[in-house]
Amino acid sequence: MVNSLANHGFLPRDGMNISLADLIVAFNESLNLAPAATTLVGQKALLASTTGSNATFNLDDINTHGSKYFV
Repeated sequence: MVNSLANHGFLPRDGMNISLADLIVAFNESLNLAPAATTLVGQKALLASTTGSNATFNLDDINTHGSKYFV
């Protein structure tokens, strides 16, 4: 789903350095999903971040099957 948001331009097309604010806007604009619901998932994505910043993540960070963050 998040990859589709990037493919359609709601998130950075390169999938890099996505902030929680970016994710909230993308899900709200594309699916009218409440910010609270997006925040639950987004916080887990930030925990898996490999960007060097705890405020952003890359799409590839959430592509790991069996990640302890997405059980």
